[in-house]
Amino acid sequence: GAGATGVELAAELHRSTRALVSYNLERIDPERDIRIHLIEAGPRILPALPERIAASAAELLAGLGVRLHTGARVTEVNAQGVVLDGGVLLPAEVVVWAAGVKAPAWLASLDGLQASSSLLFPNLCPARVRARRKSTARET
Repeated sequence: GAGATGVELAAELHRSTRALVSYNLERIDPERDIRIHLIEAGPRILPALPERIAASAAELLAGLGVRLHTGARVTEVNAQGVVLDGGVLLPAEVVVWAAGVKAPAWLASLDGLQASSSLLFPNLCPARVRARRKSTARET
């Protein structure tokens, strides 16, 4: 997923793979051996942010060599890699999943829970919220 977590993770993975050579792993050439794909079902990355920021981040990621796949849904993850809708296979030995998770709609019907478009949280009724008085120290 190309929300904030996925975008940050992709950039950090890029940075970390370049640091590998300092740990006697010179045989690994990140430009040749490591490819980072960022997959987003929506039309652009960082959907919660303004479009100009998302476009700038996409440009920066592309400059790092991160391959962006927007408007693409993952239909399967298997031993060969990640399969996108349309049957496109992205070969992978390691898959990191950073897609958002949406609570099932039926959870919103439970008493004491309130759902937004993607979050589920306790319903805080004003009658159940009590203000606490701050204690003050007295000067002697």
